[in-house]
Amino acid sequence: PPQPIIFIRTIVGAVLGAGVILGFIIGGVKMWMKKKRK
Repeated sequence: PPQPIIFIRTIVGAVLGAGVILGFIIGGVKMWMKKKRK
């Protein structure tokens, strides 16, 4: 049977990865909006 620790690590890694990608996209949009206003 698969070890639950690996399963939990995979979920945590996926969540962290998605959070980093979302933060990067949101940060880029905010910077783009600031540049467009100027």
